[in-house]
Parts: sequence; structure tokens; C-alpha cells
Amino acid sequence: MSNDDRFSADDHYTMRPAKKSSGGRWVFGIVGCVVAAVFAPFLLMCGCCGGLMQWGMNEKGKEMIAAVEADETFQAEIGQDATASINWSASMSAGEDIMVFDVSGEKGSGQIFVHEPGDIIEKIVLHKGSEEWDLTFDPEMVNESSMDEEMVAAIEGDETIQKEIGAITICQMDLGESIKEDDPDVFVYTIVGDKGRGEISAKFDDDDRIIWAKLKKDGQTYDLKLWTPLGEIENELDKL
Repeated sequence: MSNDDRFSADDHYTMRPAKKSSGGRWVFGIVGCVVAAVFAPFLLMCGCCGGLMQWGMNEKGKEMIAAVEADETFQAEIGQDATASINWSASMSAGEDIMVFDVSGEKGSGQIFVHEPGDIIEKIVLHKGSEEWDLTFDPEMVNESSMDEEMVAAIEGDETIQKEIGAITICQMDLGESIKEDDPDVFVYTIVGDKGRGEISAKFDDDDRIIWAKLKKDGQTYDLKLWTPLGEIENELDKL
């Protein structure tokens, strides 16, 4: 099946929602991309739409404040009743996949740099003067559907995962990379843990069971041993 056929009436992806814990986001993401592509020229010319975009980003800033406000450093440097607003100029200068928000509270002001590669927030850094601090936050608060529980349960016991990734904090389907796969039954996930990040490729059978999974990290590919629902370890790579 070609990539162009993947969203046909016989689409493998749409017929197997059990494999996609974040499937709902696919639909909204695709619709959002289409809407953005159609209306982008109008947004650039429409001041009110620009105001709407500003409002949306400031709402995202509020979410970031809620995610980090329990951090001790944030409380010490910024304090209570913190507010946030998007800084477009700083965001464009900060580099790809980084959003910058100006923040202020009862104890001071600064900026938070939100690192969001692949639509997954991995790091939030507070900048104040010449100093900067990595802030602690709950990934579940800022990354909707960030954990595919089925995939995590299948791979978290593998020795390579424990060594290269560690305790898994994010395991999320990557729509773009999945579509690039020639095999419509192979899905790609972004995986992040306390020891590193990588990419999981996994093949599913017609009953939505994982047949095999591979970890790609730093140019290396590792075959993973899977934990079945019965709790037994199996590796079906050699059977293919």
C-alpha cells in the first residue's frame, strides 16, 4: 500500500483505534493543519486574528505556569501569582521548537523557554538575568495523551529500554513518521525517559497485538523483547 492510500476508506490506521491511544489528536491535528494552510494568508492580514493567536499563546503560557509553579526554584525566583505572555521575538531567536514566555510574579520576573520538539514538551527552562534553571514539571500536565499505556507495558521490562531510556515519561505516537513507513501495520512512537530519548518502531497484527518492536537511538537500532498480556517475554523477530 502506498502512503497516498493510507487515508482511504480501507485505511489501516482508522480501522485500528486500539493501537492509537492518541488517535483523537491525529484527527484534530490533520484538520488543524488543513485549516492553517487554507487560512494562513488571511491570518497574516487580519489584525483580529492576530489578536486571537496572541490570546491562544498566552493561554498556553498559563498552562506552563500551572505546570512549573510547584518547582522550588520557580517559587524562589518568580513567586506566587505568576503571569506569562508569549514573547514572539525571543521565540524566533531562540531556535527551532522553542517558545519563550515572559513571566513575572511577586518575587521577580524572567523568561521560561519551553522546549517542544515534535509537539512534545521535554524541558522548561527558567532564564533570569545571566542565570538559568531546568524546572521540574509533570509531563502529563502539558502533553495530552503523552503515554501509550499498551506500548509502555510491552517494552518497559526490556533491558535495553531500562539502560538507554530508563523510566519512561513520554511514549506517544508520531503520526508523521508513521505515515512514512511503507508497511501500514508499522507505527512509530517518540519515547522519552530519565536516561534519554529515542524512537520506537512497532508492527501490529490484525488483532492489534504487537508483533515486534525496535528502539532507535543515537544512530543505533535495538531489537526489543516484549512483555505479553500474560506476562511472558517473547521476541517474534526471528519468526518473520
